[in-house]
Amino acid sequence: MDLLGIGHLLDRWPATLSGGEAQRVAIGRALLSGARFLLMDEPLASLDAPRKREIVEVIVRLRDELKLPILYVSHDEVEVAALATQRIDLDAVAPRREVTGQASWAAVDDYFNAQLLPPDAALEVALAANAAAGLPAHDVAPNQGKLLALLVQMSGARRVLEIGTLGGVSTIWLARASGQGGQIVTLEVDARHADVARANIARAGLADRVDLRVGAALDTLPLLESAAPFDLVFIDADKPNNPAYLRWALQLSRPGTVIIADNVVRDGAVIDAASPDARVHGVRDMLALIAAEPRLDATALQTVGSKIASVANVPGAQWEFVVFDSKEKNAFCLPGGKVGFYKGLLDFVDNDDQIAAVLGHEVGHVVLRHAARRIGQETLTSVAIQGAGALVGSQVQMSSESLNMVMAAAGAGAQVGILLPFSRSNETEADRVGVDYMKQVGYDVKQAVRLWEKMGAASTDRPQEWMSTHPNPESRVADLKRYITEKGYATF
Repeated sequence: MDLLGIGHLLDRWPATLSGGEAQRVAIGRALLSGARFLLMDEPLASLDAPRKREIVEVIVRLRDELKLPILYVSHDEVEVAALATQRIDLDAVAPRREVTGQASWAAVDDYFNAQLLPPDAALEVALAANAAAGLPAHDVAPNQGKLLALLVQMSGARRVLEIGTLGGVSTIWLARASGQGGQIVTLEVDARHADVARANIARAGLADRVDLRVGAALDTLPLLESAAPFDLVFIDADKPNNPAYLRWALQLSRPGTVIIADNVVRDGAVIDAASPDARVHGVRDMLALIAAEPRLDATALQTVGSKIASVANVPGAQWEFVVFDSKEKNAFCLPGGKVGFYKGLLDFVDNDDQIAAVLGHEVGHVVLRHAARRIGQETLTSVAIQGAGALVGSQVQMSSESLNMVMAAAGAGAQVGILLPFSRSNETEADRVGVDYMKQVGYDVKQAVRLWEKMGAASTDRPQEWMSTHPNPESRVADLKRYITEKGYATF
């Protein structure tokens, strides 16, 4: 039990175990049988990244401490590299299976980054400092930062304007690429964010190249005319003001200046002219300005698919996200990767991070096969009640009416004592997996807590928790805070 870390699971029902917990218990059962050899056929295929790491550590201990022979079958090169002492590549004797779909995108990014971007201590320290300070997890990814750097180098930019500093990760990329004598003017509205950024930039040895100015960008930009023109402008701030930022970028530019605007797709909402989101309209208005401006030659790129779905390893899933025109504040999922999202919820949330919390939750239901597990639990409970009724009817003389009353009472008891708690545990499990996904793709996990705080404040008419299929918002907030803190994602 110590080896597998499953002692605390012994008083749990199998149906309440997460995918990673169930996998460790399964390994424990195999060891209890006195197995002299383990065959593992893609044991990590249905797990998210944190659970994969847990199980990999377990398998390494089995290999190294117990010296147990293991035949491990996998299509994942990373798993094989981490675990194998001997490798047999079957490509020569069997056609290679094509890996497609969203589940492979995160692995592709990891592969590209591992091949092309060596570890960078300064950036790793900066990201850790940003997380420790509770900054929103909106830093540019390594491959995005490298793209910024390459654009600076290819354009020969020496003077760079950045609108939106956050914790300074993108600033470090830009300042390095500008070279000796380069100058980055970066604007940040939040003084606390600016303090964190200054420390990160100084640790990277780039303080002499960076002029960080604190205040609302629309107040600061008019003060930069004497420093113009800039060779490259990076716009990555509040989206409603994007049109104004673009106008200033043009005013502070020269012919040949490169202008980059980040996060313009808005999870596909950019195509919705009726969107109530001011950020969407900020992007749309900026794009209209670009199209009408003869001095600009532009294109726009979107990331492929959903960030949340990209880290959910569901073989064969054809992810589809649909927004329904309804005021209902709800979302749902169907097996196979179909997720429905009601427009009322879009109007209710404050930011993309809260949307990610909802989508992560629903994707978690799909990954954990909660629909199938629920049907199985309901079927098992129904069979048990019917069997008990038959036994009572054979042992006790009673009218059919009395027997029906007994059966109805048993059904109500099963609903309250078994099915509803089972459903609530599934919801809690999906909440936690959703937070894991948010963390993996860079969303602010604290916004999952904020979402349920808002839900609690908005829900005035709800049943007692013990009568509901869902935990109440207060319970969800408490559990998420505890889980996020235990995982080290953030502190409250």
